[in-house]
Amino acid sequence: MDIDSEIIGKKFEDNIENVASVVHDIWAHWQAYLHSQCEELPDGALKIPKELVEQWNKQISLKYEHLTQSEKESDIEQAQKYKSIFLKIVDEI
Repeated sequence: MDIDSEIIGKKFEDNIENVASVVHDIWAHWQAYLHSQCEELPDGALKIPKELVEQWNKQISLKYEHLTQSEKESDIEQAQKYKSIFLKIVDEI
């Protein structure tokens, strides 16, 4: 089956609010986790533990294929949140 990329682009744009909602949910999930790992300072600022800064800096520098299996599974879990949007787009086409 040939699907015109213009049609896919249009359907994606039609669903951009849904995609943005998932992006926000993923970001909010990460921020909640990040905040839960930090020490809250008297002025309300958050202090990230050194070990986590080191871990996350290492992860930032890695391509997906070089992550541990556990790290990949975490990314896959987040990516799964897009599935319903993709299925909706395919159904519309």
